Amino acid sequence: MPEKVKAALETPNTSGNSDVAVMEQEAAEAAKAYESVIADDLKTGFTGYELGDMLNQNKIQPQFREEVKNLRIPQFFMKSVPDLFWDTYELLEPEYLSDGFSLSGQEAQISFELATGEMYRVDIQEEGEAVPKYKRASKSESEYVREYLAKLPQDKKIQQCTDMICNQINKNNRYVSSEINDYVHRIIQNMTEDELAAMETAIPVYAGKIRQKIESLENIYRERQFYKLLDSGKVICRESYALPSVITLAQTTDAIPYSLYEAERDDMNIFEHSLIDMIVSLENIKWWHRIIERKGLRLNAFINHYPDFMVMTKSGKLVLIEAKGDYLDGDDSKTKLKLGRQWQSQAGRMYRCFMVFKEKKWTWMGHTHWMNFLML
Repeated sequence: MPEKVKAALETPNTSGNSDVAVMEQEAAEAAKAYESVIADDLKTGFTGYELGDMLNQNKIQPQFREEVKNLRIPQFFMKSVPDLFWDTYELLEPEYLSDGFSLSGQEAQISFELATGEMYRVDIQEEGEAVPKYKRASKSESEYVREYLAKLPQDKKIQQCTDMICNQINKNNRYVSSEINDYVHRIIQNMTEDELAAMETAIPVYAGKIRQKIESLENIYRERQFYKLLDSGKVICRESYALPSVITLAQTTDAIPYSLYEAERDDMNIFEHSLIDMIVSLENIKWWHRIIERKGLRLNAFINHYPDFMVMTKSGKLVLIEAKGDYLDGDDSKTKLKLGRQWQSQAGRMYRCFMVFKEKKWTWMGHTHWMNFLML
């Protein structure tokens, strides 16, 4: 109702026990409980990737257990605060590379391609998942907001929109408030009257686009920092990741020979399936494993990259393989290629990382190159 919109715009939130605060507290408690369950799972070796005990648990095949028990796959570590006697390193997370990132002086050109000036409202369901849902605002609500902003002087209108967008972007205080405010203000003050009018009734949409822009700038900064710290020795690669003794999956397949586990995750597309079929036909393959997105081994740097497959050869070489259905020359593929090559050079001679394309070859990681390596 318009009364709710009016209250949100005109009444400051001074209560320490607001509904939002209560929800944040409940979310924090739920997260803490979840982390406790995960910690217990890790102690027992039963890593619940999806739904834990409700799903099939798949152990490492008996013939590979002793070998894999001692396997530690290299990952990147970042130098942390040293203790009294020696330097210390901790597993690198992308956010660690944001130290020093600033929006001051960053370019603020954003293309807002909005087909409509309709207003959207963010609601949280009273039942079920407490997830924000975008809903098209009613005609009366949209009219009220337009009328409210129309009465404000231009500078006040810009500041009101800036405040609303900043609140959407910086809910977790991820960025310095003053920098976010200045950056958003720079974007808005360069808008035409028509652009400003469209934004006034689609704040969540514009906030999302600005957030994406900020994240892209931060990602560029993280990548530069990673290679800079790698060159200086403040980021190193050392043996770290241990494969879990048990994985639990909703969809599984045990039809492909030489799998590391009793069954592997069955979420492969046609090209990925044909690729692993071709790999296991080679005489030098000892075992393979389907890496689980956001759960399994990651190449941790300025991004977390999860290759598709892990392959162990009989000669003791471990190979990470990323399958690409088509020839992709976009920034994402190039970034992953570069990171994979850097990991390979830092991990040592017994490790390789390849990106395999369905249709074409890259001169850098061609089809013949990786196939020849697997047969060594």
